[in-house]
Amino acid sequence: MIPTVPSVSVCVPTYNYARFLPDCIESVIWQTFSNWELVITDDCSDDGTAELVARYAALDSRIRYTLNERRLGMHGNLQRAVESGIGRYRKILCADDWIAPRCLEVLFKLMEEN
Repeated sequence: MIPTVPSVSVCVPTYNYARFLPDCIESVIWQTFSNWELVITDDCSDDGTAELVARYAALDSRIRYTLNERRLGMHGNLQRAVESGIGRYRKILCADDWIAPRCLEVLFKLMEEN
């Protein structure tokens, strides 16, 4: 099977936001638009983020997790998240936010039309 490139990379930089990540991740999983990947870059969290994301990634192969070798700070971690995405478009999503179910569908359509 030839791997397909996702249309949208949802890029989530995080640091010690495990308490918020379930809502964030689930808001992406439940999108009406399905050709996405979720890229989570962890800036060396110590709050169980890795274990939490691993549970979601085990259920959905579109979820990728990267643990930074050292702290990069907010800007560096955001940059790493965006650079890690392989999709045609990037959507930045903060770890303590969520997106409405049609968000990626609407954004993708607008990008393609314009």
